Amino acid sequence: MADENKNPNRYRYHFIHNTFAQFFSETLNYFKDHLHTRFRYASVTTYDKAVEYMTKKDQYGREIDTPLLPAIILNPSGEFSPSDTGKQLFRYPNLAPGLAGHVFHHIYQDNNVKVYVSFERLKGEIEIINLFESFYEYCDVRMLYLQIFGGYERPIYPLWINGFLILPEELYNYRYENDITGESYTLKWDEEGVSERLMRTTNTTEYIYPCQIKPFYKITSMSDGSTRYGGTDKLADWRLVTNIEYEIEMPVYIVLKSNYLAENIHMEIRYSGYYTDYSDEDIPVNRNIIKSHWDFGMDNTSSTDILVYPDEAEITERKDLVLNIRYFHIITEAEADSTADIFVTMPEPVIDKDMMILNSRSGKLSYGDHYTLETNGTILRLIQENVTFHEDDVLELYIYKEV
Repeated sequence: MADENKNPNRYRYHFIHNTFAQFFSETLNYFKDHLHTRFRYASVTTYDKAVEYMTKKDQYGREIDTPLLPAIILNPSGEFSPSDTGKQLFRYPNLAPGLAGHVFHHIYQDNNVKVYVSFERLKGEIEIINLFESFYEYCDVRMLYLQIFGGYERPIYPLWINGFLILPEELYNYRYENDITGESYTLKWDEEGVSERLMRTTNTTEYIYPCQIKPFYKITSMSDGSTRYGGTDKLADWRLVTNIEYEIEMPVYIVLKSNYLAENIHMEIRYSGYYTDYSDEDIPVNRNIIKSHWDFGMDNTSSTDILVYPDEAEITERKDLVLNIRYFHIITEAEADSTADIFVTMPEPVIDKDMMILNSRSGKLSYGDHYTLETNGTILRLIQENVTFHEDDVLELYIYKEV
């Protein structure tokens, strides 16, 4: 449902158990199929005994009182918590939900509406119990674990989990309306792969958006739980218990932003962060420059690739340019408080410094003194030593193209 106290278009995700169930099921299938192909029985301990009995009876065509050997059983732990990277503010709907749209890719976007999902990175443990018919089979599988994981405490990323999101009904039926333009329509979720599916856990039909999640696993310990010699009424029991730590990204809340292009402009004006040398009627649309050729080089003080320009007098040619597009970047609190240089991902690569103008509160910024282009023009480096930035300041980036 929408969080009416904070944002009417923010939706908390209440069906996380479906993603957990899919995660445990596909994890079990991976170890069953790729670890030891002789496993005859596989189960997740979260099943109720009656449900498990009926499931296995249907699967094997007969009653199964005890596991068929060799067997693999996944026992998940309910003790999970945010990982170190899972404590970032944008992962929580009451802390910094607006930042999530800059981190995670949107699941729906048109000219008026953008929808994105925030994920929480969790860590937890699962226990895999392996039952065997002999000690030698125990040795085989223990060696296979070590081979697949490369020993203890080594993360592996063996598979993608085919998960899904359950869209709230009000989000699926959301209707965009613009009183000024008269535009009105419902979101075209069908074109984004959304379909209806019956959820067995809730016995309701839900709107499903498919997604893939890539967890990592690492072995923390393995123990021999075998019972040797047996007894007068029992044979020896060969058992390997493997404890595995995992980290996985779980969907936690969904945000819908309407008129997001206009919102950005409105926020810049409201917070007095809009600074420019040019009015909307007096933007430097056309430019005429004398441009020198340039080559790629290396900065003597950094291992990062930057653009190095030779002497202007070396080779020159005249270029007639026209304004192509204008972008804005709002300085965040973290960027303003930082004493180090600020690195901003460019909206599009610019490999020629003469093809752009960068403005700030201080006016037009100079290349080399105030900023540089790095990593083949995909990163804008703001030099904090020579210019001061404040929170909510707006940087204007004008990008030109050759006529």
